[in-house]
Amino acid sequence: GGGGSSSNVGAGMAKEEEKKEEAPVPDRPDHPISNNKCFFSTVDLNKGATLTIYVDEPNPGTGNVKKGLNVGHTFIGITQGQNQYTYGFYPNVPGYKTVTNDNFPSVLGKDDRHTFSVSVSTEISPEQLQKIIELSQNSYGRQYNLSYSNCTDFAISVANLANITLPYCKGTWKGGGGSAPGVLGKALRDSTTFKNKINTSGGTAPASKGNGC
Repeated sequence: GGGGSSSNVGAGMAKEEEKKEEAPVPDRPDHPISNNKCFFSTVDLNKGATLTIYVDEPNPGTGNVKKGLNVGHTFIGITQGQNQYTYGFYPNVPGYKTVTNDNFPSVLGKDDRHTFSVSVSTEISPEQLQKIIELSQNSYGRQYNLSYSNCTDFAISVANLANITLPYCKGTWKGGGGSAPGVLGKALRDSTTFKNKINTSGGTAPASKGNGC
């Protein structure tokens, strides 16, 4: 009997795995930031700023991890006076390698004029800004891992420093699972905590302006 039960469970797990989407394959950034400290050198750490978390859902409102080759993206915007810093966290290797769930070098990339479908903004204090800039400047020491250290995980870390608790946004795919832009977007849309606090009209994120490089 035990053997039969084990076999059925195994078959059930195999069928569940078949239902899952293929693992998302994130691209390297089109415009990598070669020097993090230089990029953020014009931020005034003695003043507050506006922080925006942008979510580019691959299939808006569905919670899908991907749509075709589109895997979406979660990225950051910091606005301080006339200066704008728009960026995200990426693998610094060809995207297909990340599906192995190994750790890889990372890089920040400019996400100027990147489209988004959901966003949430908040005012942050100088102290919060200092922590976010420190995290961002030191991001080159943070490994990229598709399942637990991807673009959405980085945005969650930034949001936590601003006392924003983003909703649970784990998705699953063949061979693994982790935080995903498509799941985060739907979770924000469905959240009572973020009701009337999010922009679901979408649009194009502003270009970086006045940064040090």
